Amino acid sequence: FWHRWHISLSAWLRDYVYIPLGGNRRGPARTSVNLVATFLLAGLWHGASWHFVAWGAWHGGALALERAAGLDRPSG
Repeated sequence: FWHRWHISLSAWLRDYVYIPLGGNRRGPARTSVNLVATFLLAGLWHGASWHFVAWGAWHGGALALERAAGLDRPSG
């Protein structure tokens, strides 16, 4: 029961924010916007202060840059 009841924050953000925004299926620019928006919301979840909003923007931006540079794919 508890395994099905419990949902992690990352799974909730993925299923109810990132994917409904379009995920990574609407091109690289839209993917970057979706990542930053999702992480801004994650920052707000952790606390209602500018510190947490900046944390979300920093991490979302870093993920977007990592994807744009192709560093998210394994080499081989």
